[in-house]
Amino acid sequence: LRREAFDRIESLRSEKFFKAAAAIQKIVRGKICREYYQHMRQAAIIIQCRARMIISRNLVFHTRIYQAAVKIQCAWRLFVSRMYVFEMQLARRTAALIIQRAYREYKYGEKTPPGPSEEDVLRAVTQVQAMYRGSKARIQMLNVANHPSPISF
Repeated sequence: LRREAFDRIESLRSEKFFKAAAAIQKIVRGKICREYYQHMRQAAIIIQCRARMIISRNLVFHTRIYQAAVKIQCAWRLFVSRMYVFEMQLARRTAALIIQRAYREYKYGEKTPPGPSEEDVLRAVTQVQAMYRGSKARIQMLNVANHPSPISF
């Protein structure tokens, strides 16, 4: 009887130890899994952050290229429209000169001397532009001389 009671008590004790060991293993495995999950979660967050950074960098790059293209197109269209207006004004001016010359010939019955040649007009325009740009540069130089920028060391 003693041996049976001892065996019974021993089996209860060993069962208690096995259950305790299983509980400890379960807790440790759970803690290890949670730590692994947190580690993987942090790694996923870092990967997502880098991916979003690359995507936003590409988006900014393409946005800047698009905006530059729009500005270039705008400048080109403005140039073309101004050239069209200039050509229309030139055509009107030329037409007015032709009409005036024809009227003078009709009225006075004599040929009027021809106007300045295209080369003379271009030379005059170039001289006016040079004078304007020189004036502008001199004014800018005077402003710089009168208001020197501070030199920092």
